[in-house]
Amino acid sequence: MAAPNPPVPPGLGRQGEGIPGDVPFYGQVQGTSVLPNQSAPARQANGWFPPMAGGWDPMTDAKRWHPPLRTDVSLRPQAELDAGRAELELMNEVYGNVMDAKKNAYAHRGNHGKEYDVDRYLGDRDSFFGSTQAYLDYAAIAQQELEADGAALRRMLDPSTSVRAQRKRWKEAQVCFYAWTRRAFEKKLGSDEKIVGIIRAGSSPTLRAALKQVRSDYAQKFGTQEANARPIKSDGSYRLGTLSDHALGNAVDIEPSSNAQITPKRWKAILAYTNKTLSTATRASKWKNDPHGLHSDIAAINDEFVRLLKAAVDAKVAAGVDGKKVFAGVMKDDENLGALGETFLRTWQNGFFSLPWALVKELHEEKLVWGAIFDEVDLHHFEVP
Repeated sequence: MAAPNPPVPPGLGRQGEGIPGDVPFYGQVQGTSVLPNQSAPARQANGWFPPMAGGWDPMTDAKRWHPPLRTDVSLRPQAELDAGRAELELMNEVYGNVMDAKKNAYAHRGNHGKEYDVDRYLGDRDSFFGSTQAYLDYAAIAQQELEADGAALRRMLDPSTSVRAQRKRWKEAQVCFYAWTRRAFEKKLGSDEKIVGIIRAGSSPTLRAALKQVRSDYAQKFGTQEANARPIKSDGSYRLGTLSDHALGNAVDIEPSSNAQITPKRWKAILAYTNKTLSTATRASKWKNDPHGLHSDIAAINDEFVRLLKAAVDAKVAAGVDGKKVFAGVMKDDENLGALGETFLRTWQNGFFSLPWALVKELHEEKLVWGAIFDEVDLHHFEVP
């Protein structure tokens, strides 16, 4: 029995509700038939319809398919959406793929290149600042503080000098970045009276004293990144709406270029690939009772990872695989390497951990907490408890 045609109600287009954009009236056909396996852009191009009439089964009728009512149309004015998108594009250009506080990125790769979740970003921003106007007022204050005293504050905030040399719009992006960071400071401190002073003061007295003792006892140079007024980072991406311990001067990164921050998913893949076990609870216990053992365990995992990955890469090269396709090949052969991703493999193929025990020992003796015990393993991070 042929499926009945769904009813066509009178035009109830969203335009009539004052919603901007090219949205067809409900029941209006814009093209030929639409099949269930078509992509979202294709479905949108061919029109959207109200729910099906009773007894009409879209999965068995291959000639016509009427999706449910659209629910992805924003109620925000188009000008506000455009401004939000421009802001996200600017932040991504200068600071990378920024996330919300729960580690969900605002941008992702879609069928037509990079796509931005503008409505969610604006909703998060309204919740964090209070309203769009409150955010704009806050951004104006942030810009004034950045420009004061010969732009002294600008020089103390991300982005790095190398990024500034490559991104012409870094100052514009920094206003947005600092507005989010400044508001997080205010929520943490309960007021905004001490924010600029804390940023300019740098490391806290406790951290400064601890590092001074470490340098004296270790008697060798090591690179550090200390006070940095910024949000928390996850896998290298800023989480807007959060505040890092670096911002309060209570944390230090030691040799971050050669010691990785590793997401739980990637840490799990590394352990599976190297056939090792080292849980969060075990790491925390060992840092407290057997720090040398923890250092040795992580070093062993690192060394085994490097050894196995090198063998896999060498095998591909020996088999004549093109150099550009080697990592894609090893990722295809092993699901754990696939979970790590090509960027991680290329970046850390020669090792993701290099801190010497003698240095870690001195940091432990100063009672600093090592990021190696975090759920998101942060091998270069140490902080005041």
